[in-house]
Amino acid sequence: MGILKGRERANFFEAVAVMLGTIVGAGVLGIPYAVARVGFGIGLVYLLGLGIISLLLHVFLGEVIIRTKDTTTQLAGLAGTYLGRPGKMIMSGLFFFGTYSALLAYVIGEGIVLAALFGGSTFVWSMLFLAVGAFFLHRGLKTVKVVELIMMVGLFLVVFGIAFFSAPSINLANLTTPPNWVYLLLPYGVILFAFHGTAALPVARTLLAREPRLFKRAIIIASVLSMALYILFTMVTVGVTGLATTEVATVGLGAALGPWVVLCGNVFAFFAMGTSFLALGTALHETYEWDYNVPPTIAWLLTVLVPLVIFVSGVRSFVGVISFAGALFISIEAILIVLMYWRARTTGDGARQARGFAFHHAAFASIAVIGVFIAAALYSLSTLFI
Repeated sequence: MGILKGRERANFFEAVAVMLGTIVGAGVLGIPYAVARVGFGIGLVYLLGLGIISLLLHVFLGEVIIRTKDTTTQLAGLAGTYLGRPGKMIMSGLFFFGTYSALLAYVIGEGIVLAALFGGSTFVWSMLFLAVGAFFLHRGLKTVKVVELIMMVGLFLVVFGIAFFSAPSINLANLTTPPNWVYLLLPYGVILFAFHGTAALPVARTLLAREPRLFKRAIIIASVLSMALYILFTMVTVGVTGLATTEVATVGLGAALGPWVVLCGNVFAFFAMGTSFLALGTALHETYEWDYNVPPTIAWLLTVLVPLVIFVSGVRSFVGVISFAGALFISIEAILIVLMYWRARTTGDGARQARGFAFHHAAFASIAVIGVFIAAALYSLSTLFI
C-alpha cells in the first residue's frame, strides 16, 4: 500500500469502505446464533467457504464492470447490456425488491437501536434516522463516501473493543462442542445473506475511475476484511455465550457480560446498519439515475420516499422485513451475475483494463458459485413448506 499516494490512497480506502459498508449489515448479528446451534467448527467452515464463494462472485462482477466502458451503470444496466431486456427486467425486480426491503429494515432497526441508547419513541428515532440518511444521500457520493469511511472505522473499533474486553470470559469448551447435525443447514442462508455486497461494486468503481488497476485489490480486501470481522465476532460471541447465544447476538452478550456490552452492541448495530443504509441508498439512487435516466432529484425522492411511506403505513417488523431479502433472491441475482460474466468475457468492450481480473479455473469457480447459490435457493424454498 506504500506505493499509493495522496488522492489515490484516499479513493482506495473510500472504495473499500463503501463495499464493506454494504457487506457488513444487520446480517452479522444473526451469524453467532446459527453457528452456536451447529457447532463452531462447522460454522467456521461455513464462514470460510461461503466467504470465498462470495469473494469469487464479487470478482466476477468486478470483471463485468471493468469490461464495460460505461462507468455509470448499475446492476440492472449491466444485466441489460449482457443479457438483454429480459435480464434487465429480472435484475431490476430483484434489486428494487431486495434493496427497498433492506432500507426499510434498517430504518426500523435503527429506531430500535437509538431508542435503546437514548430512550424515547422508536418511531421518532426511525424518522430522525431516515431524515439524516436522506440528507446524506441528497449530498451525493462525495459526502456518503466520507461518512461511510468514518462509520466503518467506528464499527471495527467497536468490534475489536468487544473482542478485547470479552476475551477473558471466553470458554473454550463452547468453541469445541461436537457438531449438531440437526442444524447443519441453519447457517447457510444467514451467512450467505451476510456476505452479500454486489450493489456497492459499481459505486466503488466510480471512486476508482482513474485507478482501475486498484479495483480488484479493493474487492479482495473488502471481502477478506468482512470475513475476518465475522469470524472474530462469531468466535467471541459463541465463546462467551455458547448455546445461550441469542438470535440478536449482542443481547446474549449483554446478559452475560453486563450493560457495557449492551451499549457497545447497540453502537455496533448502529454503525453496521447505518453504513449499509447509505451504501444501498446510493446504489438505488444511481440505478434510477444511471440505468433509467431519472433526474437526480426525482431519483433521490424515489429512494427515500418509498421506505418512508411503507414505514409510516405501519410496517414495524425488523425480522419480517429482513426475510424478504433472503437467500432466494440473492441466489437468482448471483446466477445472473455469473451469466453476465461469461457474456462480458466475449462481448465486453474493456478487455485491456480487465487483464488484472483474469484468473485461472474460471469455469470451475463459476460452477462452484452457481452450485452454492442454487443450493441456497432450494433450501430457501424448502423452508416455506417444511
